[in-house]
Amino acid sequence: RMSMAVVLTAMNRFINEADGSQTAFLDGGQPERLCAPMVDHVLSRGGEVRLGAPLAAIEVGDDGQVACLRLADGSSVEAD
Repeated sequence: RMSMAVVLTAMNRFINEADGSQTAFLDGGQPERLCAPMVDHVLSRGGEVRLGAPLAAIEVGDDGQVACLRLADGSSVEAD
């Protein structure tokens, strides 16, 4: 299960970079200001967003590219 902790950790690392002082914080709640735009972006490009589908593993092919996402229920999502 991915939480906002992942996003916040990434933001923290960016803020500590040389140009990190140019980072602005979002006003409003994180679902409306951060998560919803990401979902809209994925959906507008034909992608799918699954909630409540914990990730068990990221499988990598022989070429080093992500081949599929293995979900905790045993199903998989193929990469393209």
